[in-house]
Amino acid sequence: MCTVTSTVAILAPGTIIGAAGGNSRCSCDRGSLVTSPSTPEKEIPLRIKHLIFAVTLAAAPSVTFAHDVAKGAHGGQVVDDKGHHVELTTEGNDLVVYLTDEKDQPIDSSRVSGRIMIAGRNAPAALVPGVPNVLAGKLDVPLVTGSKIVVKAKLADGHDIQARFVIK
Repeated sequence: MCTVTSTVAILAPGTIIGAAGGNSRCSCDRGSLVTSPSTPEKEIPLRIKHLIFAVTLAAAPSVTFAHDVAKGAHGGQVVDDKGHHVELTTEGNDLVVYLTDEKDQPIDSSRVSGRIMIAGRNAPAALVPGVPNVLAGKLDVPLVTGSKIVVKAKLADGHDIQARFVIK
């Protein structure tokens, strides 16, 4: 039997939660929940805290990618990065990146520098600014389905963007 000087409720074998919310082990074979005598109804069992944390953590990826769009205005994949939309289109060895803001208005690309990195290839491909919101690049060999691409660019306003794509 456990000896405690506070309110006791059975929880799980070997578990005890102190009045300050800290965790420790009970020396008995039955678990106990120890709460503060002044506020026993406000103590939340540890399992519920873990459940709330797990649900919040599981929902995080869906919030992170909520603005990603399957197809952009030019038929490419679109990724949202810090309020900037990055659309990637490919045709043969040519890559074209379109930049728009959160309201889908073109971002002037005349002073944008960027590059594309492709998984498994040593050298990144440079992106050359075009008008009005285009960055274009040319590869030595065409991309294949499943190729992983990272687009990195520095915008004229100083923002850095990074968008990850997988060729479909």
